[in-house]
Amino acid sequence: MLDGAFVAGRPVPSDCLGRLHESADWRQARDELPALMQRDGYVLLRAEPIDAAVATGTSRRAGIGRAVSGAARTPDRAV
Repeated sequence: MLDGAFVAGRPVPSDCLGRLHESADWRQARDELPALMQRDGYVLLRAEPIDAAVATGTSRRAGIGRAVSGAARTPDRAV
């Protein structure tokens, strides 16, 4: 049984709760990902532990954020 969940301090109805299917070995089974997406409507891929990450010092998050924000303000583009 699942424990309760809350959104903005309000309980989520139990019929809206479920378990997530995790794709633990997704690197070895990449061909299966489209079928999982079709079946479940999502694919849950866990990130590697931070210890396994490689810091390059060349983060592009800020630039990507500006590009996305600019795209959202362009009237002829869907967001």
